[in-house]
Amino acid sequence: MEASPRAVPAILFALTDKQEARNLSWTLSTHYECIIISSGGEALALASTHIVAALIPGR
Repeated sequence: MEASPRAVPAILFALTDKQEARNLSWTLSTHYECIIISSGGEALALASTHIVAALIPGR
């Protein structure tokens, strides 16, 4: 999922189970920009261009 800068806070999902990440992001997407990521480097890059409200890490 490609992210674009928005004025709303973002939640980054770093979950290995992509279906779980999609399910969680669907419920939160009315109030947050939900972005599914695969690495810490990707999280850092997005944090420089987005207002990040939370990072949901995988196990």
